[in-house]
Amino acid sequence: MKATELLKRQRRCVTALFPKVEVGQGDALRELSRLLIAQLTVERELFYPAVMHLAQNEVLDAWDNHSLALKALSRALAARRHGKTFRSRVGVLKSVLHNLHAIEEPALFSHVERNLSGERLEALGTEMEARFFLQLKRLWERDYRAPVRKRRTTDLTRIARQGVRSSRTLSREPERHWSRVA
Repeated sequence: MKATELLKRQRRCVTALFPKVEVGQGDALRELSRLLIAQLTVERELFYPAVMHLAQNEVLDAWDNHSLALKALSRALAARRHGKTFRSRVGVLKSVLHNLHAIEEPALFSHVERNLSGERLEALGTEMEARFFLQLKRLWERDYRAPVRKRRTTDLTRIARQGVRSSRTLSREPERHWSRVA
């Protein structure tokens, strides 16, 4: 598959998830973020360096729009799903991606398809698809592997480690120590 066709297909998959994300359905935002991060990573690492010599200004504009998209994604992920700001942050993410796609697809993709050979586009597409799925796998594993349990050191643990402390020190702050236990 050509690199440009692969990117168009991936973008349609991302765009298709927005109705689910906007209503706050399940893990749709996590799925969207995984797909988007994998796609943007592949574009930045493989596609843009391969076509930089053909359309430097368009690539640099797209690079800046990627930074905006990642910032909008991080803000959407930070919002509570049923909070007041969730819908607006998802809307901002959707509009940033829409602008990126509207600018990039007609200008950059058509220029790349005219100036790169079909064989080069096919080889680049194959490499991008392999990297995309590898990136998705890594993101999926990071999200769903069993978390390593870390010990949280509380004030009581520190006190226990230090040994017996004077009763005067403990009596000054009893509420602070016991409020963490409850």
